[in-house]
Amino acid sequence: MPLFNICGVTSTNKTFQVAAVFLSGETEAQYSWAIVMLYRLLLESKIPMPKVTVTDRDIALMNAFSRHPVLDKVPHILCRWHINMNVLAKTKQYFPKAKYNPATKKAIHDPSFQEFLKTWNTLIYSPTVQDYEKRLEWFKCPGVHPDGAVQYCLNTWLSPWKEKIVFCYVDQHRHFRFTMTSVVESLH
Repeated sequence: MPLFNICGVTSTNKTFQVAAVFLSGETEAQYSWAIVMLYRLLLESKIPMPKVTVTDRDIALMNAFSRHPVLDKVPHILCRWHINMNVLAKTKQYFPKAKYNPATKKAIHDPSFQEFLKTWNTLIYSPTVQDYEKRLEWFKCPGVHPDGAVQYCLNTWLSPWKEKIVFCYVDQHRHFRFTMTSVVESLH
């Protein structure tokens, strides 16, 4: 039974539990019900609406938020850590395998993969739209990075969600550098 954990963060970086809801499934209908209950709680308790929400890329949850008549106006950011973990996991297949270093007991990624990840991070940390567009053109330049890795990033993340990921868009909202869900992970 999935747990939908709704948390907040104070101005002093303290996390607090708003609600914890056991759902019978992770469907849009289940999330919609939980969001309606959250909205009622906020109204009845005279708690201000959130200024921003940060979630992972759960399409059912994102759809439930986007269909709520009030909470759909709250800026939504996708968790940068979850995005980067997905990019790491899904694109490494397009690069030479990592080599194990017995001295450090760690896998060392191929330099081409390290460069790809560096370029990806430079892209999503673009401070202006002009920087983003310029970096995106370089990222998409044929032969610079494996096409499969680039297409994964474009199709899965940037084309549908750039406004929820790339700094020049995300920074238009007051988020106090909370762009990851890790601050509330300890409440699970």
